[in-house]
Amino acid sequence: MELRRTSTAGPSQWEGRLADGRSLYIRFRHDELSVHVGPIGGNVDAAVAALPWLDLDLSSKEWDGLIEIDDVLAVSGLTLSSALKANRDQL
Repeated sequence: MELRRTSTAGPSQWEGRLADGRSLYIRFRHDELSVHVGPIGGNVDAAVAALPWLDLDLSSKEWDGLIEIDDVLAVSGLTLSSALKANRDQL
């Protein structure tokens, strides 16, 4: 699995690839957290175009327009692989 933060300002977003080769896109904007998963071998554009795998309204929380990866994991139930945990400071 790979994951990298592509924006530190609003929207907060990450792009990556799951262990099985599917593309991944995570975005937080206007209190909406969405996780999109594309096809195996697809690029990030394919993940962005895919229907959300997860779509959460976090407007009852105080995120101030930005979210960190630890908060994404906490509210979504997703986990990082051990390799990504080792490089957490880059996320």
